[in-house]
Order: sequence, then structure tokens, then C-alpha cells
Amino acid sequence: MQKDWLLYQSQINPEKSFIQNGNRFYSFKEVNDIVYDRVCSLVDYGVSNIDTVAILLSDPLDFIEAYLACYKIGAVSMIFNHQWTVNEVETAVADKSIDYIICSWKDKELFKNLNRPIIFFEELSKSHGNCFNEKLEFKPLKDDTQSILFTSGTQGYPKGVCLTYDNFYKSSVQWQDAIGLNKNDIYMLNLPLYHISGVAIVMRSLHLGFSIKIKTDLKNDVYDSTVMSAVPTMINDLISVKHCMQELQSLRCIVVSGASISANLLNKCKSLKLNMFLSYGMTETCSSICGFWPFQKYEKKGSVGKPFKGVTLSIKNKRVLIQSDTIMKCYTNSTETSGVIHSNDLGDLKDGYLYINGRFDELIISGGENIDPSEAISTLKAIYRFNKIESFRKKDSHWGEILGLYIYTNRDINSDEIKRKLKEKLSAYKIPKLIVIKKPL
Repeated sequence: MQKDWLLYQSQINPEKSFIQNGNRFYSFKEVNDIVYDRVCSLVDYGVSNIDTVAILLSDPLDFIEAYLACYKIGAVSMIFNHQWTVNEVETAVADKSIDYIICSWKDKELFKNLNRPIIFFEELSKSHGNCFNEKLEFKPLKDDTQSILFTSGTQGYPKGVCLTYDNFYKSSVQWQDAIGLNKNDIYMLNLPLYHISGVAIVMRSLHLGFSIKIKTDLKNDVYDSTVMSAVPTMINDLISVKHCMQELQSLRCIVVSGASISANLLNKCKSLKLNMFLSYGMTETCSSICGFWPFQKYEKKGSVGKPFKGVTLSIKNKRVLIQSDTIMKCYTNSTETSGVIHSNDLGDLKDGYLYINGRFDELIISGGENIDPSEAISTLKAIYRFNKIESFRKKDSHWGEILGLYIYTNRDINSDEIKRKLKEKLSAYKIPKLIVIKKPL
């Protein structure tokens, strides 16, 4: 059975910094007290451990408080991307059970058609003090779903990935073994918390006792951290700025994942002597499940590393098959995985190292974001009567790869108009970078 790790850290490390946000430091005990107040308020609204609570909050500290409040209650957190449009929110909710929604006042219009109780974060009380609430008892089992995160699915429908309490804990232990995470680390939190790469850092901190530093402006500040996670496009941007390059050189570990890294960028990072750890994983595996220090094994460049402790990799019909305690429980409304998943990545194993050779499906990974081309195509089909729409992918030195569309039509229309229409329905990262208008064949 899992324990309340926030309460645990507040008892053994009460004064230790848990979160730094700007110039403000919050100890484990202080955050536990704040979250307890949020919990009492949520319980007063009716939230219990049998509920699923959708969370859409753009402020990192607000999100952490709401997320850990649901964690304490034992309610399932369904984490929404705060960049989503109304259309994307409603698509994600379709066929998925939600009992409550936590969001800010400014985002209430996103949920106007869902007919679910909305709890505004600004109205969650902080006035309960230390009054004990007898309704509260942390008792989730290790196989209970802790969180549901979304990843791109087929035909434009996002998949809800159900991750358990044990998935998060076992992932933290694997990372501790892989890069030596310890209580003295300060982990920079600069990735979105609606991604597994962001929210998993919060849980690692609770499991392992290190501190988190929230950082939203990487180009105009000092890092004062020991570890950070990043996608290749972010590293490419930062090393072009002298100040940022020097800050990166001060880190003991830079975890790079989310997309393939080009040989050119890898060579630049090697010449700069960055302490880089390349890794590979997905939402379904509760963060990365393999990786390595490429500059210690440079002859393995092109690889994404060796499996973490407790992970078994194999290749079946050219696809990567993964077995691990961190594998999701299931997709929402689907059968359970039993700790094994057939990924849609094509790969090879050589001397124990994994090499990714492409995708079995049409998913495009651009700047660390998974993009399903069918979302843009189906959106355009609902607006226009084009003769034909075809997607294509193109390698890109900055994004890794980009989505493009060929649109066959006799209509007098340009790509800018098409992109404007798409932005009304889709998040910016899903908009094709290239749109080529062609006459019908």
C-alpha cells in the first residue's frame, strides 16, 4: 500500500525546501499545510476518493496545490492541457467520466457545455487552519489510478492514460538508479505540468526528497539547480545564448527526451561539455524507461540508451515491446495492460542499446509534442469542401520533424487563411507548419 508521501516528507524533512517559486521558498511542511487546507475545501464541495477530478490550471504552483490535494483525497486527477480550445476539451471528455472540474475563473468558458460542477481554484479556502477533518484518510492501493494524462490517439481523439500510484513510485526509483537522484538535488521544473515529463518531477520530489525550482523564463535568469529536463528544441535555443549556455554547463545532469536529437546538436552539446543524459519513454510508461550518458559512450550515438533497472525491452514485428512496473494500468475504457505494452515506435536492439527507426503509425513528434495529423485534417473537412487533403512529415533542424499538409482544391484560398481557421479549433502546436495548396489531380 502506498503512503501519503507529501505528509511523509513534511514529517521527516519539515523545514527542507520543497518548492521554490521566484524568490519564495516553500518547505515540505508548509506545502503539506497549504494542501491540507485545499483538501478540506474540496471535501466540503463533495469531492471524495471515488471521484475523478479534471484539473486545468496554467499557474504551476496552483496546479501543484490542486493536484496534491486530489492526491491526498485519493481522487483521480484528469490533467488537461491549459492551451486546449473548447473543442479540444470537449473531445477529450467524450466517453470519459468526470465528477468535478478545477480551473481558474478565466478558463470557465472552456467547460461551458460539459454540465459538470466547476470548482474555481480562487475559491478554494485556506482558512481551515489545523482543524482535523475526520472524512480524510489516505488509503489508495498501489494499483489504484492516481492520474489520467492525455496523449495523441488515432483519428484525432486523445487517449486518456491511466497511471497508478505504483507507476509513479517505481518510475522515481528507476530515475534514482539511472542518474543518481538524491535529496540534495534541486530539480528545475520548466516543462509543462500537463505532460508526464513535468508532473512526474513533482512526484519524484515527494518520493526521493529533493527540492523543485519552478522556472518559466530560462533565457533571463540564473538556474541555481543541479538537474533539469528538456526537449532537443529547447536545448538548441538555449545554447545559442551565451548566458544560458553557461547556466547549462553548471548543471550536473540535463535529461533530454521527448524527441530525437540530431547528430549536429549532439556534437555541439559534446563540445560544450554539457552533462547530458539522453532518455526514451512515453506517457504510457510514466516517463522514460531507458537512457544513457551519450558522451561516456559516444560510439552509441544514435541510440536512446539501455533499459532502466526492472525494464525489459524486445522487438516484435519491428516494434518496440516494453515490460515494466511503470507501464500504465490501461487507457480509459480499455483493457488492462498487465505491465506490457507494444509501442508504435519501430526499433532495433544492439548490444543492449535501443535504436528508434521511425513510427508504425502516422504520429509526428515535433518539439517534444505528439501530433496526430488526422486532427487537422478532420477539422478542415468540417469547414471546407476540399477535393483532397494529405499529410506529410518533414525533417527539421529545430523541431526534429514538422507536420505538413497538401491541400488539393480549385478554391482561391491561401495557407494563412487555413491556419487562422485551424487556430479556432486546435492548439497552436497542432497547426501544420507547412500547407501546400495544389490543383486537384
